[in-house]
Amino acid sequence: MKIPARRQGIPIALAVLGIVMVVVSALLATVFRPDSSVTADSERPDTPYFVTAPGLLGLVDSKVTVTANAPGESIVMVLGRGDDVEAWLADLPYTQATGLASWEAISVKVHNAPSPEPTETDPTGEEPSESAPSEPAATEPETTEPEEEATAPELPALETLTSSDMWLDVRTGEGSLRWNLTDQDDDLVILAVTDGTAPAPELSLTWKRDISSAWLYALGATGAILIVLGIVLYVALRRVLLEHARSEEAKKRRREAVEKFKNLANRKPARQDAAEQKRAEEAAGDADAPQSGAVPAVAAPAEDDATKRRRIAVLERQRRMLAEERTQIETTIDGKTHVLPSRKAIREARERGEAEISMGGQTFATGLIPVIPRNEPEAGKEKEDE
Repeated sequence: MKIPARRQGIPIALAVLGIVMVVVSALLATVFRPDSSVTADSERPDTPYFVTAPGLLGLVDSKVTVTANAPGESIVMVLGRGDDVEAWLADLPYTQATGLASWEAISVKVHNAPSPEPTETDPTGEEPSESAPSEPAATEPETTEPEEEATAPELPALETLTSSDMWLDVRTGEGSLRWNLTDQDDDLVILAVTDGTAPAPELSLTWKRDISSAWLYALGATGAILIVLGIVLYVALRRVLLEHARSEEAKKRRREAVEKFKNLANRKPARQDAAEQKRAEEAAGDADAPQSGAVPAVAAPAEDDATKRRRIAVLERQRRMLAEERTQIETTIDGKTHVLPSRKAIREARERGEAEISMGGQTFATGLIPVIPRNEPEAGKEKEDE
């Protein structure tokens, strides 16, 4: 029985695939497992205000922890809507956290205060007139006072920020301030400030991630099932191959035994006939030999066909008689010699009332029908009935 190589490779392929799946699930659950939390930090800006962009707080998860750090300084954080915070800042310089540059860093954008536009003046300090006279008029030179230089917009006081009713909530702290937000809208932002003039504190955003491991368990369990299935199929195929090999070996041995038995059956009768014929001839010769003290017989004339036939019949009867006198038969099977009882031995044992006969270390049944003795009470009852 030949099993195709493709079918033999199926259990091995299943087992290898299962091992790969188990290894991958183990690596994803340990070495390559992502962190359950994401923390992105920013550097401390140069502007006095630091604000987050709308949607940044819920970028990774709806639950976020905002941490502001400014060692040795007061910190104020307000929670408000993006439009309100943008309107309050107006032209003030501020830094905006726009997103994540990586899983560890926050990307920022700086908004500087707009610079004032200069006004055009005459070198003498007078504004140019629409039309000039053909001849200059004799007038006394006028002195003009220089215009006041443009100054940067004044920063609102910190009290103005904290007392405004535009915010949803306000938190204050010293050195470090942590704020846990849950299920906030995408439009909500955080504005962080120290005293309104010094640089704003640095911000850190931390999100908790829900990492599901159910699919990892399913992957590992599926791999284990494939490994077991591959092993079972491989063992089953191996057993089928071994059983087929044993069956073929047994058939081969039976065929060899049958061939040997046939050869023995074909050769042994010829040898037996030759030996028996030789013994019959010797016995006939002894019978024809002259007795001691008798007159030697005269040579018999040549035998005719009828005499030959009678002689052959006598030899055949003698051969049968000799065959019946044998009590055992020897035969060879698979290189081993077995001794079997002859019909005469079995018949004589049966006549002696023996149910079994032992010969050559083996026991053979004689076919005797056992006689069951009749119970005496039953026999007396039968006599009474008679």
